[in-house]
Amino acid sequence: MLPHEGNRNRLRATQSSVRLIKELNRVCPSILLAVLPQLQEKLKSSDVNERLEVTRLLAEMFSDKGSELATQNKQLWNCFLRRFNDIEAAVRAECVSTCKNFILNHLKLSDDCYTNLCKRHRDPDEKVRLEAVKVVYAIASDDITRMTPELFMILQERMLDKKWPIRHQAIMNVARLYKEI
Repeated sequence: MLPHEGNRNRLRATQSSVRLIKELNRVCPSILLAVLPQLQEKLKSSDVNERLEVTRLLAEMFSDKGSELATQNKQLWNCFLRRFNDIEAAVRAECVSTCKNFILNHLKLSDDCYTNLCKRHRDPDEKVRLEAVKVVYAIASDDITRMTPELFMILQERMLDKKWPIRHQAIMNVARLYKEI
């Protein structure tokens, strides 16, 4: 077996386990109590793809309507929140993209997400900043009452971004919001 084949097999195994965990969480969340500490360790993995997959999985599990996972397992929630500061931009962007679901579905968790979203809109990576602009617009278009002054400030600041795609997205989103309201 070649070295890259081992990585490919490990990635397939991770993806299969993620699908299984999603289904188990949907059917009977209490079964997963033994698996959650392992997921927490995978969030700290040195493998970017593994961290990204587990971040997506936990974001989906935490943000499901009616999910109490974050309140029942604060340690795992806090470990998930640390991924907003991950060294890899793809993981940070994934965290930012999930903020909308938390803010719209879970009032208890929305404060943590507001805080992290406001930090990430100044991220050094333009993909993360662009994702933050898209998420703010998605929140505003779904439920304008969830918009805070800080979220409006994100759009305002990004309209002055030095990168054209981010500036363009922010300007277009403000124009769409103005038209909708």
